[in-house]
Amino acid sequence: MSTQVTDEELQAYADNELEAERRLIVARYLADNSDAAKKVAAIVAQTALVRAATAPLRDPAIPQHLRIERLAARAQDRRHSRSGFGGWSSLVAAFVSVFVLGAASGWGLHGIGVGSSGVRPLVEEAADTYVVYEPDRLHPVEISASNRDELNTWVSSRLGRPLSAPDTIGDFNLLGGRVIATSRGPAAMFMYVNGLGKRIVMLVCPLSLHGTAPITDSSPDGLSGVSWSDQGVGYSLVGPIQGKELHDLGQRVRSEMADKA
Repeated sequence: MSTQVTDEELQAYADNELEAERRLIVARYLADNSDAAKKVAAIVAQTALVRAATAPLRDPAIPQHLRIERLAARAQDRRHSRSGFGGWSSLVAAFVSVFVLGAASGWGLHGIGVGSSGVRPLVEEAADTYVVYEPDRLHPVEISASNRDELNTWVSSRLGRPLSAPDTIGDFNLLGGRVIATSRGPAAMFMYVNGLGKRIVMLVCPLSLHGTAPITDSSPDGLSGVSWSDQGVGYSLVGPIQGKELHDLGQRVRSEMADKA
């Protein structure tokens, strides 16, 4: 099998669309080519930004012609040629189209609520973050758990409030974290891993109102998810585990975070 890596394969790698054997070859290529690795990291970050910003527009209640998937396909069809990282250009075009049409139709702000109903979209954003970063075996987090004090200081400064990630969630240990963009602004993503290599993600994001909402369960994109809010901070936990198990983990995290407040 050829070890030559194309731009299209780098795009596919960033989108997690390569077959396992080819993905391993590209991963080795990126480990030896810092410039290419930076390009892929930029694609991953930009994709996460767009997915987070457009999360409210994937509401099932949105008219079919305004769905992000439909607009992305339309943008792709309009591209008569493709070179380099063309997939990102199509994504940007779809992103712009969504907000132009969304603003005109009144759907641009749909789903950005507060209170219990407002917390639920956070679980979708956490699921988007999970899909982007969980498969990454090179740089899933920006700061590792070995630099936990630096991680907590960084996310606290970006979110504008003291924040400390739990060292463990059940049998999951902190792998590290990063600051990501969401429709509400900066949020902290903490990733955890257990002894079997299974990963879960916790998203923490300040809310516009200082309310509190109970834990709610959902199944975003085939994952299990729970979300809640406490004193103006929204929390969401997602992962590929049973819903009841994740709910219990969420309860444990909520109690621990409340004790630290």
